[in-house]
Amino acid sequence: MTSAPNNSLSYQLPENIVFSKDEKQFELQLTRMYMDMARAVNSKDIGVYDTQETIIGQKYFDVGNAQKTLDIYRKVIECGALPNIATTVTVHGIGGLNNDCMITRAYGMARQPAGVGLRPFFIPIPNSGLYQVDLMIDKTNINITSSLNLSAFTYSIVVLEYFLLA
Repeated sequence: MTSAPNNSLSYQLPENIVFSKDEKQFELQLTRMYMDMARAVNSKDIGVYDTQETIIGQKYFDVGNAQKTLDIYRKVIECGALPNIATTVTVHGIGGLNNDCMITRAYGMARQPAGVGLRPFFIPIPNSGLYQVDLMIDKTNINITSSLNLSAFTYSIVVLEYFLLA
């Protein structure tokens, strides 16, 4: 038995279904089953991380109308080397990123060149003490600021997930 909060949505598909022998009831069941399948498949988070804007299956409620949902998009942007006690600026290329847009997630990773050793470096890392890396997104750019020399990290990406207000 599973539990869920009151009034929660569930997009799970039933594993078994018994179809009616009545033709009209069968047609209704088949139509309902297709709609349930489409809703369940379309609401799943799509694991595509691409350099092009991609609808990822997540939805967000419209601020002015909670009954309406808005699609969330994901885009991965290559940002090059991390800075040496400075800020790097990379154009994200997302049109319409302004007050009519809400970023729901902004995060990234960086790596050192081959042979140095593999260790993940997450962006941002606020208030971490030794490695302070901040991430700021404006309507045109991704700004990565470091408080020490991180230029040994020669490759970085930032993932942006966002929706456009209606």
